[in-house]
Amino acid sequence: MKKITAVFAIVALLSFASPALANGGSDIEVEIDNDATVTNVVNTTANTGGNTANGGSAKSRAKAYGWHSDADSDANGGNGGDVDTGNAISTSIVTNYVNSNDVKVKSDCGCRSRGDIEVELDNDATVTNVVTTAADTGNNTVNGGRAKSRAKAGHGGDAYSDANGGNGGDVDTGVADALSEVENYVNSNLVRVRR
Repeated sequence: MKKITAVFAIVALLSFASPALANGGSDIEVEIDNDATVTNVVNTTANTGGNTANGGSAKSRAKAYGWHSDADSDANGGNGGDVDTGNAISTSIVTNYVNSNDVKVKSDCGCRSRGDIEVELDNDATVTNVVTTAADTGNNTVNGGRAKSRAKAGHGGDAYSDANGGNGGDVDTGVADALSEVENYVNSNLVRVRR
């Protein structure tokens, strides 16, 4: 069995300032203040392990009580099974876009020397990412069966007891693949001024 677990977390905190227009050579002032706190806690686990295929147990007991009597007993335990796990693939992708500003300032007066243009950007961001990604195909058990034998004879008789435990099985695990990807785009500013 293949188990694939994927978590995608995308946080986008964007601001777009509309074009600021000025006529007649007046001053233009644009002020943007961004304050953001982003916390991502992501746990991703894929697990195909923890399988058990144990063999059966065997118990043999022979008793001979009569004069010159014989007893014979055989027991065989079952063999352990086969464990064939699929792939365990776990993926965590976290992408944060925080405090991205796109500012356009346009003066349509056609007067290059008139008016002041002032753009002030203040960005404050705290980004915390806690990402745990795990993939596991292990902790599989294939034990052989247990065997117990006991023989008892009296008055010249014979007793024979034979018990064989089963053999252990086979374990064939798949691929365990864990991938974590964290991308932070913080305090990205684009300012365009056109007179």
